[in-house]
Amino acid sequence: MIIQDIHDANIEREDFWKFFESNNIKLASNNKLKPYIYRLSPGCLTCLNGTWSCLHLNRSCTRNCFYCPQERPRKGEIFPSPHDLPVEFQSVQEYIEYLKMFPFNGIGISGGEPFLAFDLLVQYIGEIRNAFGSRYYIWVYTNGDLVTEERLDLLARIGLDEIRFDLSANGYNLDPVRLATNHIKTVTIEIPAIPEDVEIVKALLKQLENLGVKYINIHQLHASKYNREQLSDRGYLFSKDLDFACVIDSELAAYSILQYAIDMGLQIGVNYCSFRYKQMFQGSASLKRLAPLCQDEAESITNTGFLRRYSFVDSNEEMVPPSHFESALLAEPYRPIRVTYLRPEAKDMPNDCEASSNILKFGSMKVVINKTKSTEFTLDNRISALLFHNIFIKNNGEGQSSGMMNLLSAESSQKNEFQEYIKKFYANFEYYEYIPEHLPSYVSELNAN
Repeated sequence: MIIQDIHDANIEREDFWKFFESNNIKLASNNKLKPYIYRLSPGCLTCLNGTWSCLHLNRSCTRNCFYCPQERPRKGEIFPSPHDLPVEFQSVQEYIEYLKMFPFNGIGISGGEPFLAFDLLVQYIGEIRNAFGSRYYIWVYTNGDLVTEERLDLLARIGLDEIRFDLSANGYNLDPVRLATNHIKTVTIEIPAIPEDVEIVKALLKQLENLGVKYINIHQLHASKYNREQLSDRGYLFSKDLDFACVIDSELAAYSILQYAIDMGLQIGVNYCSFRYKQMFQGSASLKRLAPLCQDEAESITNTGFLRRYSFVDSNEEMVPPSHFESALLAEPYRPIRVTYLRPEAKDMPNDCEASSNILKFGSMKVVINKTKSTEFTLDNRISALLFHNIFIKNNGEGQSSGMMNLLSAESSQKNEFQEYIKKFYANFEYYEYIPEHLPSYVSELNAN
């Protein structure tokens, strides 16, 4: 299933979605970025809600998968770190202090291969349970190479809720899965959609259901500097998506597996997690955790976690507080308003900013939370300011459908020109204001800019 043409790929995706919609496919957060059947795991729900902490326990692994986007460090290198802050935890207690700072409900422990640091894995789960009881839903990712019955029994006793196996990494060996279903309450398969392996995965679906697997998570391959050459060597087609190159063949492979699961009538949860979903939902969740830590009174926080600031174009310093925006757009004469979006960021703390109020401390770890300008737009006239107010402020929190779609529900053909203007206007702000519900067309990297 290797696709060579962007046009053909877009047509094939449209065909898949006609099938999904005719079969009432479920959409996480009403978004086509994450279609699924039956149900999502509790861990996936915490990710969807922005309350998931991903802890990289180590970076070492027993495998060297061609698709792995991570750098391969030397074996035995262990440095627990969260996915959203540039720190390394020197103790479990430092991670516990980190957990206390944010409203997490779930913890996913990843690697590398966490079972290579099994004693540390046990220590983290045990001390988290001692500190918080059953507050967090905890799961671990593994390729299964180092799974034993004794280890599974211990993990179950100390409070592991779920184990997720990447079967593609171990040649689709089901033996670790069989062991796990006897000990761990929830067993999940989480695999990348490898185009060459589609038929292998389809053949395993019913077996996995019969074994007691509750969920199958399928995600999209994407290129990094560590795996780009290996993915290119396989002849995969890439689409520019946000700032990343995603494998089109991988998405279509995932759709094919999901379609087969529907045809099979499986009674287990099967979902496709696109890379765009991960970047937008997980990225937004991280921004929204950091934004309140560096927000000032002149700024508001958008649905995607950016800080939004207003100012008059004819003055470099005169801000428009969020509560005064409506009166500013109605004032006579109208003064053009600048809308600036800032991205909250966590960075290593320089030695000279000890006095900053935007410092996170947990044990020996310290980071400073800053904000940097992402972009800015000018509302040149009152019409553009009114549009902005109606779509992004008045309807704030109600999503794309209530703001944008209501404006595009005009019945008269005479309004088509204005509708096109609104669409273009909305597209400027969409990335900073809402997580889009639609699927953008595949775009060749060569034509992305």
